[in-house]
Amino acid sequence: MKDLIKFELYKIFSKKIVLILLAICIIASLSETVTSYLDLKSKGLSYSSIQKIGKEYEGESITEKKRDIFEKQGTALLRKYNNGKILSEKEKVRTFGMMDYMLSTNPQYMIKGKFYTFNGMKKELKRLEKEGDINNYEYKELKYIHDLVDKKENPKYYFKFGWREATDFNMNCMWMSILILVSICTIFSNEYQSNTASIVLSSKNGQKKLTTAKVITGLIFSTFVFLIMNGIQVIILAMHGFKGWDVPMSFLDSYVRTPYTINIGTFYIYGLIVSFIGVLLFTLVIMLASLISKSNLVSLALGVAILLGPEFIGRFMPTYNLAKVFAELNIESLIGPKSIFGNISTYNIFGKPVLYLNVIVTIGIISIPIVLYFINKLGKKQVV
Repeated sequence: MKDLIKFELYKIFSKKIVLILLAICIIASLSETVTSYLDLKSKGLSYSSIQKIGKEYEGESITEKKRDIFEKQGTALLRKYNNGKILSEKEKVRTFGMMDYMLSTNPQYMIKGKFYTFNGMKKELKRLEKEGDINNYEYKELKYIHDLVDKKENPKYYFKFGWREATDFNMNCMWMSILILVSICTIFSNEYQSNTASIVLSSKNGQKKLTTAKVITGLIFSTFVFLIMNGIQVIILAMHGFKGWDVPMSFLDSYVRTPYTINIGTFYIYGLIVSFIGVLLFTLVIMLASLISKSNLVSLALGVAILLGPEFIGRFMPTYNLAKVFAELNIESLIGPKSIFGNISTYNIFGKPVLYLNVIVTIGIISIPIVLYFINKLGKKQVV
């Protein structure tokens, strides 16, 4: 079995396209951080200076009034900078290094296709209570979301370099998906394309051990890609001491609408777990497509359709609920769980609102053994 796995891994890594894509993925993973660093450096700033000068703002509540004042001052300083005038280091930090101070203080949440602020939820709940509509699902969902939002802290400023890039799972999602798709989509079909299937299937291990070896190989490769892509971000974070890990995740600009009150460090671990579930499921689904289609091109096309199709189809759905299912409950969202954690979304499960995260992770976990079963079943029944 070990020799079979080694051979299958060699077949993947011997492809030039795989090595080229891997290099591109690593560069892409680093690009946003490097670009951000070079941009600040060109303005005469460093992360240490931002952290040092920003200390006087650490833990300061961000109210709408303070946010407006900060924005006006920043605009005036930017105009001064664009006119060629010299800014002090503190002014530079205020202008270019403290964008997190602009966190939304009163975000809107989408519920049943409508946007509500927290106060808007209160008014709607009072209306429903006044009309006596407290036993229907609409009231239960609104009350559930209201109570979640009510537990969140008011936004405050903290230095948290690196966490914005590290928690932007969607960027890594795209590159990981492309690399896994191109590398794995031929794992079964290539034998048919190269006319070696008759030899392989007639060998001693052709329909038994080889199928298992290919599955293990695919999972090893996707795990390797996952660790490389996310490991780069962890290394960058470690270089800066993981500063800001204990800050509520809602203090990140991409997650101001989150229903969760956990800190950034805990959220990052949960996000990696969810993403890894998506990576494993996607890898297995691609292998199943390769096994069924027996064509490299068809399995590649199926992989693209499985990854991007549901969200695309959702745009043309006639109702909000159908569009929501297609847009949210898909593999792409699992691999890049930014929207799962960044927005409040619930599903009606036996009359009770259940958070989007719980629904999609449950589906993902249940789907993995089901897909494994079909790969094993069809792998043993392969015929030339």
